[in-house]
Amino acid sequence: MKHRKLFFGIILFCALLLSASLSINTEETYAAGQLGAPVLVSAENTSSGITVTWQSVSGAKGYRIYRRIGGGSWTRLATLSASALTYKDTSVESGVTYTYTVRAKGADGVYGLHDKKGISCLRLEGPVIDSVAACATGVKIKWSPQAGADSYRIYRKVPGGKYSTIAKSVTGTSYTDTTAVSGTTYIYAVRSKNGSFYGLFTTSTYIYLAQPELISASNATSGITVKWGEVSGAASYRVYRKVDGGSWKCLATVMGNSYTDTTASGGTQYIYTVRAKAKDGSLSYTNTTGISCKRLTNPVLLTPAVTATTATIKWNAVAGAEKYRIYRKTEGGSWSKLADTTKLSYKDTFAEGSVYYYTVRAFSGSDFSYFDKKGVSSLNMPGRVVELAKSYLGTTSSKPFVDIYNTQKNPPRGSYASYSDPWCACFVSAIAIKLGITDIMPTELSCGYMIERYKSLGRWVENDAYVPSPGDVIFYCWDDSGWGDCTEWPGHVGIVEKVVDGYIYVIEGNKSDAVGRRIIEINGQYIRGFGRPKY
Repeated sequence: MKHRKLFFGIILFCALLLSASLSINTEETYAAGQLGAPVLVSAENTSSGITVTWQSVSGAKGYRIYRRIGGGSWTRLATLSASALTYKDTSVESGVTYTYTVRAKGADGVYGLHDKKGISCLRLEGPVIDSVAACATGVKIKWSPQAGADSYRIYRKVPGGKYSTIAKSVTGTSYTDTTAVSGTTYIYAVRSKNGSFYGLFTTSTYIYLAQPELISASNATSGITVKWGEVSGAASYRVYRKVDGGSWKCLATVMGNSYTDTTASGGTQYIYTVRAKAKDGSLSYTNTTGISCKRLTNPVLLTPAVTATTATIKWNAVAGAEKYRIYRKTEGGSWSKLADTTKLSYKDTFAEGSVYYYTVRAFSGSDFSYFDKKGVSSLNMPGRVVELAKSYLGTTSSKPFVDIYNTQKNPPRGSYASYSDPWCACFVSAIAIKLGITDIMPTELSCGYMIERYKSLGRWVENDAYVPSPGDVIFYCWDDSGWGDCTEWPGHVGIVEKVVDGYIYVIEGNKSDAVGRRIIEINGQYIRGFGRPKY
């Protein structure tokens, strides 16, 4: 019985010793030779816990670290060597405030005093960054709320640079950097904060691209062309399209600053927007307003009805058009507006001898179609023959005319043209083929056989003194002696351009191996006669 009491007494004594070693006697007093309390330097959040730092104590043979939560009791965390002046507490939870103190161990094995107040640190983890993306005014950073944080500090740097604070105390969970420069790579950091306590920070790298400026969306011949301003740092651009009330659809990724949507349907109103894309795939903000355009195709101009003083312009209807705008110009001039109409024709009146060109644009509100740049002429058919012939002046190859001539399925006498043949008659024939008037302006490769064809049509004039009209066909005989009417086999042919002051102006193919102009006196030597197409 006596031994049992002794055993339980020893157990109780050991328990008391253990309790004393894991906690601190808050009523302790300084004893002679006992080491003083270490000076606590800092308690800071680090990547995996809270790191406590203190100053060394002279004569210390080691240190003990204690921790408490709120008004709780001190609990020993670790015993360290005399060389250790820091300790990382990894058993911490975000949002909890921890207080730390340290005791130095003397040479006699007795631990000295401690700082009863201790040093505190609120454990704050780094917030999770949910997204970094361009917005209408810059770069928007979003993060999840962090336990214990009452605000956040935002930092920014470029790769290789130093962080600078761009926002000191953000109470929400997002921040917009309005000073970002397009084309710049930024590293953003978000740090948790509560009063004087700073937590960890998390980072995210982002290439910022400004929003492209939408310049125009307008009708072209083949579709709707969208244009936008260049964005610094953009490697390419994504073009999107939608109809009102619909969803954006990516049409293409392009390298330049314009795109023509060739899939646009006539009469449909479309909205376009563009996003710049960086080399890492980052995209600029989407301008959700976009830029609008109704697809209006070019009006197809029909052959005008022409008199000496009027031209009635006609065209096909365009889907979606509300009205049509008619333009007019002179040769080499600029287009000027004549009128707007809801009809599909317009009659213009002018002074006799005037030559005008016309074109038409469909429009709906502020959206206009593109237009036929060449337009149609107020010239009657003789005038169109002359104008087409003049358009070839200076051409030094027979190829375009031979190619046109050989489009005939059944050429006269079954003969096709070759590039090595004389080509004056081929030139005149090509003009007739281009204008679709071979029934009144017969084709041939031989000047003599061309005369025979005019005779068969009853449109041959044998009189050398005849005063021709523009569009007539003049034949030459180089063997003409100049006396009487020449009836020999012809050697050359051309198209009459005009007659001025007794002289005939002629446009000819194969004149010194080119399309050129000849001026010859009425009833002059070498005139063989005239073919007169029945215009």
